[in-house]
Amino acid sequence: MLTLPLAAWLGRLGMGQLYLVAALCGAATTLFQIADNAYLPTLIGQDRLIEGNSKLESTEAVAEIIGPGLGGILVQAITAPLAIVFDSLSFMASALLLGAIRREESSAPDARDGDRPSWIHDVRVGLRASVGHPIVGPEFLVEALSSITGGCFLSLYTLYALKTLQLSAGALGVIISVGGLGALMGTALAGRLSRRLGLGPALILCLGGSRLAGLLIPLARGPEWLAVTCLVGHQLLGDALLMSYYVLATSLRQAILPQEILGRANATFHVAAGVLLPLGALIAGPIATAAGVRAALWISAVIGLAAPLILQLSAVRRVRSLSTADVTR
Repeated sequence: MLTLPLAAWLGRLGMGQLYLVAALCGAATTLFQIADNAYLPTLIGQDRLIEGNSKLESTEAVAEIIGPGLGGILVQAITAPLAIVFDSLSFMASALLLGAIRREESSAPDARDGDRPSWIHDVRVGLRASVGHPIVGPEFLVEALSSITGGCFLSLYTLYALKTLQLSAGALGVIISVGGLGALMGTALAGRLSRRLGLGPALILCLGGSRLAGLLIPLARGPEWLAVTCLVGHQLLGDALLMSYYVLATSLRQAILPQEILGRANATFHVAAGVLLPLGALIAGPIATAAGVRAALWISAVIGLAAPLILQLSAVRRVRSLSTADVTR
C-alpha cells in the first residue's frame, strides 16, 4: 500500500499498479482471515469462543461505523496519498501487536510427523470437513447460498436505493452506517441468545430472522420516509441477527473441527464465497434487466429463506452448547 502514495508523488501511479496492489492486499487479507479464525481457539480456549468472536466482530462493527467517515476526513485534511500512508501504518501497528503475543502454539499432528501434504491433499481435507460433516456441512451450504444471494444484493442495492427509490446519496450513506450499529448490537446479542435458547436453536432463529428482515428491502416503496424506514429496519434488525449468527456459527465450527483441519475448512469457506459472490452478481444482472431491480431483489430474498430451513433439517438444531457440540458428530 505504501507504493501507492510514493508512485503518486512521483507522478507514476497507474491502473496496473492499483490492480496489483489490490490483488496482493486481497490475497494477504484472505490468508490472515483464514489463519486468524484457526488460531483463536488455541489463543483463548473453547469455553470463551463466543465471547472472543463477539469481541472481534465488535471491533469490525465499530470500524464500519467510524471508518468511512474518518477516511473522508483524512482525505480532506491531509490529501489522499497521506491518508493511504496513515492506513498503511495502521496495518503495521496491528502486525506489531500480533507479534507481541507470547502464547505458545502447538504444532498440528501432520507437521509434527514431518508430513508436508500437497495442496490437493489440503483441498480434499478442507472439502471433507466442510461438506461431509453433519454440522459444518449445513453451515457450508448456508454460506454458499448466502454468497449467491449476497452477490445479488450487493450488485443491486445502491442502484435500487438511488434509482428505484430515488433516495439521496446522503440518505443512503446514513442507512448503510446504521448497518454498523446493527452489527454491533448483534455481537452483544449472540451470547445471550445461545445461553437462553441453546446454540442450535439460536443459530436457526438468528438466520431466519435476518432472512425475514431482508424482505424489507423489496418491500420499501412510497414516500422517502417510508422507504428509508424499511431500509433502516433491515440494517438494524437484519444486520444484528446476521452478525449474531456469524459469531455463533464461527464459534461452533472452531469448537468442532480439530486444529489441523480448521484452517483448511476456513479456506474452503473463503474460496466458496469468493467464487459464488460474483456469480450471484452476474445472475442478478440479467434478472434485473428482464424483470426489474425490485423483482430481482424479491427473488433473492425469497431464495434466502431456504437458509434457515437447511439448518432446521440438520443436526445443528440438536446442538445445545459448544461443550456438547461434538456429541452430535
